[in-house]
Amino acid sequence: MKKNIILILLAIVMISCGKNLIIEEESGLMFTSKDDTVIVGDKPVLYNDSLRGFNVNNLLEFTLTDDKKLQLKNFLPHTFKDLTLYAYVKDTNKRFKIAYFDKIEAFKIAKYSFSKLVYMRVSKDRINKENIKFEVESSDSMFAKIKQITIPTRFSFGIFGTWDKDLNTHTNRWGWERLYAKDARDYMPLVANIAYALSSNRLKKDVLNAPFDFSNECKHNSDGTLPKGCKKLDRNDIIKKFTNVNYIYLGLPTRAEGLGGGKNFGLKRKYINNPNNVFYKYDLDGMENDRHIRYPLEVFAHEFSHICGYGHKGNMAYIGQYIYPDGPNGKKRLAGMSSLIGYLYQDMLKTKELPFTSHPNKN
Repeated sequence: MKKNIILILLAIVMISCGKNLIIEEESGLMFTSKDDTVIVGDKPVLYNDSLRGFNVNNLLEFTLTDDKKLQLKNFLPHTFKDLTLYAYVKDTNKRFKIAYFDKIEAFKIAKYSFSKLVYMRVSKDRINKENIKFEVESSDSMFAKIKQITIPTRFSFGIFGTWDKDLNTHTNRWGWERLYAKDARDYMPLVANIAYALSSNRLKKDVLNAPFDFSNECKHNSDGTLPKGCKKLDRNDIIKKFTNVNYIYLGLPTRAEGLGGGKNFGLKRKYINNPNNVFYKYDLDGMENDRHIRYPLEVFAHEFSHICGYGHKGNMAYIGQYIYPDGPNGKKRLAGMSSLIGYLYQDMLKTKELPFTSHPNKN
């Protein structure tokens, strides 16, 4: 009896002193060349949603596996520092610290088992996906930014073709080329930036206060109004559609600069891997006056508008003609949903509010 009391007291002391209650079993990196060649089921790891798919509002992911292990996935090209992981137990409404990480490397994937001290707090039969959730606290500035991403979109990397598992070969679908792990690494910081911008209160404010009307069936006039008889879109409905996309397959188009519609979305490789375009360089003058400079942002917004259900006839997918919101002598401004997103993104880039203000894979 005395021995059991000593062991319990020792366990309490170890927990209170912050001892990690997990043991690393497996560790590696995602989006390496192995993801292109290792086959799981009938296709490479990269195209497997359960292995490389992600919810954009959970880019540093801690989940409980079916075999009651802790799974870590860092989907970003960023090494997080100073993180404390807690387990929240739903049926007792309590949480306890299970691990401290001085750092989590970029694109790290790892699996951990729980120490016996965890089972002293929660019986094994109560450790399940419904009862256990994980919460993270960190002083890392990147972590603070990704916590502000609220849109619920799940992404995975589309195969956009056929995979012959016997021959281990990929045949492209017309209009698309094969996306590799190196392309996934380039997509991730851009996806984080776009998701951050779409989650912001600025997006809602800019749509509600835009000095022009939105339409899916006609272009606006030079003063921002719509031609007589043209149906005006509800601004709150626009916000709802742009912030509630359910699922997107990412790919690489070939014939077009970008493609979007249904669940499929893609930008040409030259747009996602270029550290010097308007995704990572502030150039407001160039964006306003040179279509070639603003094209990456314009193409993104155009294709994402298609994902949200908008077509080519109105000013949702295309940048409309210049307007002068402050009167005929005021500063000209690009109008339309594509330009609104472009202005928002560029402003967030200028103020260094976006998660990635330079291309992390090209530094």
